[in-house]
Amino acid sequence: MYSERYQEFQNAIQQSSQMVTSCHAEIEKMGKKIKKLEKERNDFRHRWEVAEQNQRKANEDFKLLEKEKRQLEIKLDKLDKLSRALQQERSDLQATIKKLSKSPTTASTSSSVPPPPTTTVSSSTTSIEEDPSVHVNASSTSEVPISSETAVNGHDVSKTDSVLSTTSNVDGSTTISESPNLYDSELGRIANTVD
Repeated sequence: MYSERYQEFQNAIQQSSQMVTSCHAEIEKMGKKIKKLEKERNDFRHRWEVAEQNQRKANEDFKLLEKEKRQLEIKLDKLDKLSRALQQERSDLQATIKKLSKSPTTASTSSSVPPPPTTTVSSSTTSIEEDPSVHVNASSTSEVPISSETAVNGHDVSKTDSVLSTTSNVDGSTTISESPNLYDSELGRIANTVD
């Protein structure tokens, strides 16, 4: 009777030991799975962080590109307006030059009186000979300011005033000299606007 109970106790101990060993095997297996899943989780977390950083960087780059695009559009609009204004000013100046080039030729053909070679009258000093019958040869200089303002796309663009100096003598010869700084101020304004 004691031997049977001892045998049953031995069988129970063996079964419990088998169950313990199987539980240990399961625990080890689950531990390996947990470690593997933990590694995958860390890997996915790292990938997610990298993707998040890339997305933020892409958003910042997109904002910078949008800002640069707006600035370039503004510059392009300004350059377009300046180009139109310069074309208009060029056509106006060409028309003015044509008019002024026609007027000296007509003035030179109409007045063909030879000048007397005696006394000249200038703006600062006047020298007249004592003979009262002396004719006076006067040289006069007149300045004609030419300013043009044109409206481009609803905006007034002011042009640089240029001064044309016309010198006419009594003998009919007329010389026209134009200011050398005709486009300097306009080009400076273009450079300032583009910058």
